[in-house]
Amino acid sequence: MAVCRGSTGREFVAPSPRMVRSSLRFLIGTVLVAQACWNIWSINLDNAKLRPRESDEMVVWENRFLGIRDALFKEDYTTGNVDYVTSHSLQGQDRTLEDDVHWAQLRYVAIPLILVRDTLDTRYVIGDFTGAGAIPDIPQNLVKIYDTGDGLILFKRELRQ
Repeated sequence: MAVCRGSTGREFVAPSPRMVRSSLRFLIGTVLVAQACWNIWSINLDNAKLRPRESDEMVVWENRFLGIRDALFKEDYTTGNVDYVTSHSLQGQDRTLEDDVHWAQLRYVAIPLILVRDTLDTRYVIGDFTGAGAIPDIPQNLVKIYDTGDGLILFKRELRQ
């Protein structure tokens, strides 16, 4: 330690370079820990504002479709189209906007399956009777394989030869 004289003439002990480095390390460490705590607190506040994952409409469709996907794999489905029908299409009525929206959502969720509408040459058929009330009369060549219990039903079409 060196003794120095200041501009006022008073003597003081000058800090050693080791002491200065130690003080700077402590100060920088304290700032880093405080910044990390601030970041964690900010992230937790932002995450608290997010809505739950299960409230997203696509997540609901994904969860509904899991059973159908499993049933298709149990049936050894590997390739080919999967037909999509609604209560309106089975009764020969025009599609509604809700039918179109459900079809687009199910098509997205069903990737990599190829979901098509209104074809008669597919082996498997997904019936979407969500919000239809009672399920309409199902054609006799459709055999129910899996029912999700909430309006989605997987059928196997018996192809006539």
